[in-house]
Amino acid sequence: MQVVDGRFHRICNLVSSYPNRVLIFRIDSAGFATYLKAREIADAYRIPCGWEMDGTPITAKDSPSRSTASSRPRRPIPTRHRSHPSRRASSTEGRREKIRPAGSNNLFEPVGCGIRLAVMNLDPSLNRRSFVKLGLAAGAAAAAPGVLFGQPSAEAQAQGAKVHVLPELGYEFAALEPHIDAKTMEIHHGKHHASYVANLNTALAEHPKLHSMPAGQLIANVQAIADPALRAAVRNNGGGHVNHNMFWELIGPPATAGVPSEALQKAITTTFGTLADMQKSLTAAGLSRFGSGWAWLIVRNGTLAITSTPNQDHPQMAGLVPETEIGIPVLGIDVWEHAYYLNYQNRRADYLAAIWNVIQWPKVSANYAEALQA
Repeated sequence: MQVVDGRFHRICNLVSSYPNRVLIFRIDSAGFATYLKAREIADAYRIPCGWEMDGTPITAKDSPSRSTASSRPRRPIPTRHRSHPSRRASSTEGRREKIRPAGSNNLFEPVGCGIRLAVMNLDPSLNRRSFVKLGLAAGAAAAAPGVLFGQPSAEAQAQGAKVHVLPELGYEFAALEPHIDAKTMEIHHGKHHASYVANLNTALAEHPKLHSMPAGQLIANVQAIADPALRAAVRNNGGGHVNHNMFWELIGPPATAGVPSEALQKAITTTFGTLADMQKSLTAAGLSRFGSGWAWLIVRNGTLAITSTPNQDHPQMAGLVPETEIGIPVLGIDVWEHAYYLNYQNRRADYLAAIWNVIQWPKVSANYAEALQA
């Protein structure tokens, strides 16, 4: 499980569009590390925060830090709203309302290991019904299928936020050696993927509604973009961003590769015969992809299937991918030369043979389980 799951991003996306809101974290004894990560994300969305431990309110200035995360504060102090520096000109500047503990845990949404979250209202003009609607909207965003990445709002973008960002890898560049070398990983992530992110933000800079959409939702509806040049930019760079976000989680150190879950193994056996047969078929799809592209293991109508796409196309790009090949990807392999050329040169077959040593089957299995529920 990720330290802070995707629901937190989607809630931040919604809350950042409204003035006079503050996030309150309820932390249990194991939640300090999770809170620190969540607080960093909330700061990026320019949302003021407060926190409580076991229902006891604490001031923001005494919130846990990396140096004090192992111990509890000596005494409780009432939580007070403190404006983020980027909001000092807002109507909440200087306000000293006490934020009361929100009550029972059923008002708090779990967003990670050891913490729950509530959205508190500091605007007396917002009635209870409107506040409940905001909570329902946040819940709907958390449950929406196919929304892969939460993003800041158009308001946050107007304040200078880089809406789409390059994710950090969960491992060192050299962690995949000898199968994928460190220099290739460094260039692939820090240059190629980074360029997709930068180009996507540039292309969408004058289109705030599109810019505020989650990247997965954006590319799934790319054909609805009327401007041909913008549509092409989103197709190529948005597709590259989404595909690589998934790819980095599908590969990792050989020691953590694991094995398919029982459910995934059963599905593979039913469709392909054996795991080796599936690997052979997916490898063949990668080898037969002319030029650059991706080989995919997808779920279509509840059944596993194999397909491939050119360039940075994604299996959920309706209108671009043939209708018979649209599906939810659970495993994708990058067959662009930049993924392997330094070590394998033009030997794509050797790269595809080696990459199975670093495929992270627990993640593939999790993707499969989520695809069945979508």
